[in-house]
Parts: sequence; structure tokens; C-alpha cells
Amino acid sequence: MKKIIAVAAILALAAVMLAACGGSGVVGKWEGNMMGAATITLEFKSDNTYTMTMKSSVAELGSESHNGTYKVDGNKITIDGTESEFKIDGNKLTVQIPEIGGQLEFTRK
Repeated sequence: MKKIIAVAAILALAAVMLAACGGSGVVGKWEGNMMGAATITLEFKSDNTYTMTMKSSVAELGSESHNGTYKVDGNKITIDGTESEFKIDGNKLTVQIPEIGGQLEFTRK
């Protein structure tokens, strides 16, 4: 009986911790490559804001940053009003991008 209570308490604590992080494992810094043309760094914060920095592989184009908000609902993430499906597998984040007809992959940093 004590083991069941201990396991239930651990599961409850884990649920509270996930809820505090917006209910998702996206919180943190992620880095990916956009078809060799740019490096993208995404930082999702626990207050449902994010910062995205894109650094072009062409030096003359430089880099660009953007801040905004996001929301996670199950396997869907809405970033500044645009909804996409996503999946986290270990340290890998895959986001489906219908506008480019494919997906972007990021690695947790």
C-alpha cells in the first residue's frame, strides 16, 4: 500500500511539473538547419513566449530574430497563430511545416 501511495505521489508531482512547463517538453533551446540555407535557434520559455533566431549561411544576409507566443495542445503547437503538428523523441523535435511541404528537425541544446 505504501508503494502505491509513493508511486501515485510521484506521478502527481510529475503532472504538476509538466503543467508548470505549459504541459509540454518543448521548453528549452533547440537548433536546426533549414535546407542548408540557415541555422534556426528556437528558445521556448515556460511563460509561453519564444525567441527564434535565423542565421543565414550566406554572410551578406546576416541574421534575424523574432519574438512571439506559442501554445501546445497535445501534438499540436501554435506559434503566433499558425498551428503545426510536432513530435519530440528524446532530444529531437520534429515540426511539420505544411507551407514548405515537409518538416524541420531541431536538436535540444
